[in-house]
Amino acid sequence: MNAELTAEEFHDSELGDIYDLFNACNGEMVNGLLDVSKLDEYSPEDAEALNVPRLRKVWEHMASGCSECETIVRGLSGLRESLAKAAN
Repeated sequence: MNAELTAEEFHDSELGDIYDLFNACNGEMVNGLLDVSKLDEYSPEDAEALNVPRLRKVWEHMASGCSECETIVRGLSGLRESLAKAAN
């Protein structure tokens, strides 16, 4: 695998992308970023299935200031909030 990944691989990839990271972190945020510590809570089997090392690379990309990741996370968070309000 190429060590240099393109932005598209972080935003739309079957290998794990910002959507997978959002779900793996349950959408929880710390200091404006997805709470990457949530990845430490998975069992070894689940961590392997989720490809946690890959998700950490996605988090690093997001944390570098990617505006597309920020837009995606903001949209997913808004959707989650809307769904929660509609369920009540």
